[in-house]
Amino acid sequence: MTEHDKRPRHHEQQGGFAPRGHERDLDDEERRLEREMADFEKEEERAKLAIEAELVKEHWGHDPERPLAWKQKAPEIR
Repeated sequence: MTEHDKRPRHHEQQGGFAPRGHERDLDDEERRLEREMADFEKEEERAKLAIEAELVKEHWGHDPERPLAWKQKAPEIR
């Protein structure tokens, strides 16, 4: 059961009642935001690839001296 499935029951258990139209509006908004986030992530990946290609071209086929920020490993947290 997903959080989406639990939401209406949880709300009703709390003694409240959310009108169906309002829930539908929220669901539509959630789907719209998920689509926008997916589009944003695709565009971000395309931008990274374009930057990498430009850097290789700029450095005559060689990788730059320092790795790109998104290719560096994050330090481990202990």
